[in-house]
Amino acid sequence: MADLISYEPATGAVLWRGQSGDVEAEVATARASWVAWASHPLTYRIEAMRRFANVVRGKAEPFADLIARETGKPLWEARTEVEAVVNKVDISVSAYADRTSQRRLEGALGARVAVRHKPHGVLAVLGPYNFPAHLPNGHIVPALIAGNAVVFKPSEKAPATGAMLVDCFHQAGIPEGVVRLLIGGPEQGKALASEPGIDGLLFTGSARAGMSLHRQFGAALKREQRAFGLDACAFPNGERFELARERRTHVDEIAFEITLPACHVWPATTAQNHGSDREARAHRETPTMKEKIFHTPCVPLR
Repeated sequence: MADLISYEPATGAVLWRGQSGDVEAEVATARASWVAWASHPLTYRIEAMRRFANVVRGKAEPFADLIARETGKPLWEARTEVEAVVNKVDISVSAYADRTSQRRLEGALGARVAVRHKPHGVLAVLGPYNFPAHLPNGHIVPALIAGNAVVFKPSEKAPATGAMLVDCFHQAGIPEGVVRLLIGGPEQGKALASEPGIDGLLFTGSARAGMSLHRQFGAALKREQRAFGLDACAFPNGERFELARERRTHVDEIAFEITLPACHVWPATTAQNHGSDREARAHRETPTMKEKIFHTPCVPLR
């Protein structure tokens, strides 16, 4: 396996070095560990996430220093990113409770209907370079709470941050087989997206990469969740909006949230989340929007 080296952009010094991983082996390890993790009660998994938050809190300063050195961002911003990693646990616990409660309904002619939820299985997470801890963590934590196993491939521009994030999960007592770290570049990312052993793909990155992954992964009819950068955002007036309208894959289930220099596209649940009347009209044209749930990596069983 080839070595992957991370350099400090400010000095050019070698910050981290590691070997590229084996996609098939990492997915197989996650698959073998998933059932035991999913079998634990929800309270057990939530407690594990809270231990993870405490581990990150205890390493906040060295973690922020590593993010700043690897990405070149200011230390104050790196500190806010570490804080977001910690805060994501409570946010995800609350979201899971809100969106996955079991329901029992009375149907016609005395029929009874129950709605339960189960994990998908093994989810692949592809991380970006600009928020290399916060954004992938936003996929990983909800996935673990829901009972999934994760194979996380950090950006080849920020592998050290990804390695430290995964190490924090392991130090919190989450089994190493449940959260796997896949080191590598675009070749490993494409191989992971096409690996038949995964049950879902969670991705944050550029529009070009997202469209490529969708063409590659979407044909398998598996769950896909994406967040894109500025080049995928649509503006109400101008060619960008019309371009995005042509990419129905992107706009039929999304609303637009723009915060420079980090611009992301998130799923929404109401037309009021849109920034303009035109975007709201595009939203209302989607009949299934009310059925979409963001950041709930589990599927209802009816």
